[in-house]
Amino acid sequence: MPGNIKGILKGSLRRKTILIILATIILFLLTISFITRIRMLGEFRNLQNQKVEEKINGVLDLLEKRFDTLSVMVNDWSSWDETYYFVDDLNQEYIDNNLAASTMDNLGINFMLFMNNEGAIVHEEFYDDIRGIKTDTPPELKEYFNPGSAILQYDGNTDNNYGIIMIPGNPVILCSQPILRNDGSGPAAGSMAWGYYLNEDTLEEISGTLNTDIRMLRIDDDSNPVTKEIIAEIPEGSNSLIRHLNNKEINGYLLVDDYFGRPSILFELEMTPDIYNYGVKSFYFILMFITLAGFVIGLTIVIYLDRSVLSRLQNLSDATNLIGKSLDPSKRVDAHGDDEISRLADEINIMLDLKSKHESVLAHYASHDILTGVANRRLFDMELKRAIAKASRGGRSFLIFMDIDNFKVINDSYGHAFGDKVLIAISHLARENIRKEDMIARFGGDEFLVLIEHDDLEKAKATAERLRKIINGFNINSKNKKIGFTVSMGLTQVDQDDSPDLVLSKADKAMYRAKEMGKNRLAIFEPDKDIYGGKFEILLKLREAIEKDLFELYIQPIIEIENGGVVYHEAVLRLPDNKYGLIHQNAFIPLAENNGLIGSITDLSLKKVIKILEEDSKKCIFINLPVKCLADKSYLEKIKDLILKSKISPSQLGFEITESSMFDDVVLARECIKTLKDIGCRFAIDDFGTGFSSYGILSELPLDFFKIAGGMIKGMDSDSSKAAIVKSIKLLADLLGKKTVTSWMESPGTAGTIRATGTGYDQDFSYGQPGSAD
Repeated sequence: MPGNIKGILKGSLRRKTILIILATIILFLLTISFITRIRMLGEFRNLQNQKVEEKINGVLDLLEKRFDTLSVMVNDWSSWDETYYFVDDLNQEYIDNNLAASTMDNLGINFMLFMNNEGAIVHEEFYDDIRGIKTDTPPELKEYFNPGSAILQYDGNTDNNYGIIMIPGNPVILCSQPILRNDGSGPAAGSMAWGYYLNEDTLEEISGTLNTDIRMLRIDDDSNPVTKEIIAEIPEGSNSLIRHLNNKEINGYLLVDDYFGRPSILFELEMTPDIYNYGVKSFYFILMFITLAGFVIGLTIVIYLDRSVLSRLQNLSDATNLIGKSLDPSKRVDAHGDDEISRLADEINIMLDLKSKHESVLAHYASHDILTGVANRRLFDMELKRAIAKASRGGRSFLIFMDIDNFKVINDSYGHAFGDKVLIAISHLARENIRKEDMIARFGGDEFLVLIEHDDLEKAKATAERLRKIINGFNINSKNKKIGFTVSMGLTQVDQDDSPDLVLSKADKAMYRAKEMGKNRLAIFEPDKDIYGGKFEILLKLREAIEKDLFELYIQPIIEIENGGVVYHEAVLRLPDNKYGLIHQNAFIPLAENNGLIGSITDLSLKKVIKILEEDSKKCIFINLPVKCLADKSYLEKIKDLILKSKISPSQLGFEITESSMFDDVVLARECIKTLKDIGCRFAIDDFGTGFSSYGILSELPLDFFKIAGGMIKGMDSDSSKAAIVKSIKLLADLLGKKTVTSWMESPGTAGTIRATGTGYDQDFSYGQPGSAD
């Protein structure tokens, strides 16, 4: 069967359409059937339940009416002077005139009891309605009227008590009232109680009134276990239950309490679920109608689609296929009419007309960057190869490698849409400020390549500097603010012996040196000044160092200014290199963060620090915790486990987080710090004063140290504004219970100014150079 369906689906559109229509109709019918059955039969079930509930409530109402009728009769006799005096003198005349058997039969009662104020029965009448004679009152009935019985206690002279009492045989419906004078005045002479059996005759009368078969089940009858099952099913807080036994029988149950509030009688109403059965018949009738209608509608749709759509689409498909195989570009499909298929034919003809134009557009996108519109790497490589070939014939070309400074910060701060605007703006500025014969290309991300022709290096430098200054002076508006940006450039000459990759590597190395020199500047490639190499080389060195654990750990002391004592050390990494010596971490940490290596480097650094601290329990070392690690909760838990499983005290270990990274996500930073702070680690905020910290937020972060940015310290002895800022940071730290650390104490004047601010600690080469941890 699955193979047959697969074959049908691989067939013509006509067969697929018919199969889909049939499947849709079947699914529609099943859905309608399911929904209709649930909703429709559910409604009929509700109607059936309502009818049963009405019958149950009818039983309850008829019982209430019987109580009311009995109360009225008892009230007529108990508020009567003759009864009032009879209780006192028990005169025979009252008995002869009023208490005959016929009187009780006419009243429909089985007993009359007269009690004095002490609760003693002074006269009793019991009528056996089966034999039609008066007889003795059953003792089990009289027990309910002993002196002190609750039935004879009234709250006021006009009250009465009524309810059901359980005696062997049939239960009894009773009513008792105080005996008063005709005008209802007292004091009461005693009590009077009437009642009758709740027997089969009573049930037949109730059944006849409700037109429903009713049975009475006693709760105290242990011979019928079904009674207990039914009572257990009655919901808490309710006194009724409906049971759907089958499609021919539905029962309703009413649980009635006796006079003392104890569940005593269960009335069972036996009914036929005629309303629900009618609903079932109606459902099947509707389902049959829907099925027939669905078949007719489906057949009509198939015939209509086949004639007006499917056959025309087949013809259009055949004509398009012939045009695709034809070598004649002038061929077109026939298009007549004004419906969608005709318009589709028109669109196909328009598409054929535009095909040649689109080919040129596709060729352009194959060689140009979609976002900026400048050349892409593929086209630039071709042009660079031409430039190398020209160099062999005496032509001189120069390559500028251009990278936007702090582009990640721009993206994070203002959004990727604004970042795209920056990329587009720089590409347009460069295109407008170079000659037509020169080329600009987007190398990738925020990097651009500019290939220019000049007679000598000085002219090329002048062109590059002019372009850098133009970009530096350009602003983009964002939220009523003018946002500026800068670029770092590397320049190299294209030599005839170079390969395209070698030219790019030279320009990249020069650009990277410009970054190291402070950004927003131009650097010329000079082999002798190639300090670290380009980022491609450093990335290769990083991967090798991680794999072979080649990093060297250095520590620099943070001292207390007043006495020169060491407070803690800061750990810094160096990357050994045979060519360049020790590479500073500032040269490789950003690359590691951008290429997913920072976690591995942090692991190696942390393990080295823990090893040192295990050997020297008095030493405290802080290491840098990169922003990438803040966002990974599982990584933080990994660090926590590593610390707890080591032999060090967590207070020996501290972490530094830069201000700018911390305030990218304050909530995340707070959770990160708290995770490690809870086990005893300490924290410092590094480069404090370079960002836009909120004092309110700082108060929520459990930090230990504020490390004031070196740029705030440098020259503060001659710049009163810097000194004021440092003092304010010190005051803030004191208020928040934190300590401050300074650096770049470049002169005795700066040292004196720092002491005047009261900052307690300093990290400076004058106190101690970073030394090998080994």
